[in-house]
Amino acid sequence: MRKITNILAVLLCALTFLIADVYAVEDGILAVVNDEVITHKDLRDYINATYVTLATQGHSQEKLDEVMKDLQQNGLTKLIEDKLILSRANELGMTVNEKVINGKISEVKANYASEEEFNRALVAHGGTMGDMIKKIEEQFKIKFVIDHEIQSKIYISPQEITEFYEKHMNEFKQNEKVNLDSIFVSFKSDKAAAKERAQQALDLIKQGEDFNEVAKKFSDAVSLGTVERGQLLPSIEKVVFHLAPEVPSEIIELETGYYIFRLTGRAPAKVASLADVKEQIRDRIFRNKFRQSYVDWIEKLKSDAFIEIKQ
Repeated sequence: MRKITNILAVLLCALTFLIADVYAVEDGILAVVNDEVITHKDLRDYINATYVTLATQGHSQEKLDEVMKDLQQNGLTKLIEDKLILSRANELGMTVNEKVINGKISEVKANYASEEEFNRALVAHGGTMGDMIKKIEEQFKIKFVIDHEIQSKIYISPQEITEFYEKHMNEFKQNEKVNLDSIFVSFKSDKAAAKERAQQALDLIKQGEDFNEVAKKFSDAVSLGTVERGQLLPSIEKVVFHLAPEVPSEIIELETGYYIFRLTGRAPAKVASLADVKEQIRDRIFRNKFRQSYVDWIEKLKSDAFIEIKQ
């Protein structure tokens, strides 16, 4: 009896140390940011809250996997940055109106058939409504402070847009385009019958029948419409880009059927005008400026803060 008691005492002692180790890992300090401690639990909660928010908002599994992989590698850095940004938002006195948060939650719930289905999804992903509200509030605060500190200060002059256009003109080249009417006769299960049917269609066109009316009777697919060089198979482009207007092509055989084409319009290769690509250029310049401004700004927040990584 004494032997059994001693064994139980040893096991109880070992279990006590094991539990202590678990809590030590749970509460182990990863970093200190100013006067705030970040533990293993904080990091795990941050990653989980991010996952729950994205999952319930209907993001694809591919997107979720991408984000989770990044957080597994850089989660602590992102958590520290978020805390610094939120601290800056609090310094500026930024708050998020309850209506804004409720509006976002309503938007998320609209992706589900019912309130019950939303709640089931939330629980299935390991989250609570409280976690989601907190995460959404933090996301809005981060957005507000970034808009205030970075986006609102980015200015793009007309001269910058013009200079970018002139330096990157090759990127705005537009390939030659053609407008095509087409008739496609599928092989289906009988290649010979398909060839005969395509020939009948071509004969009717050559006899003067309207191409589009013949297409309605014979074609197994809609017309191709406008295409540019590089979008079609070389064997097709060799024909269609040399067609005379309104003249039907001969029958072209592909792996799945036969095509007949008619050229209805042509646009030569050209460089898009500045007016056509001005907004596209503005967006590219803005993204470049924002990316660099964000890096500089976040590094400034870090340099002004006390950050100690314990890992």
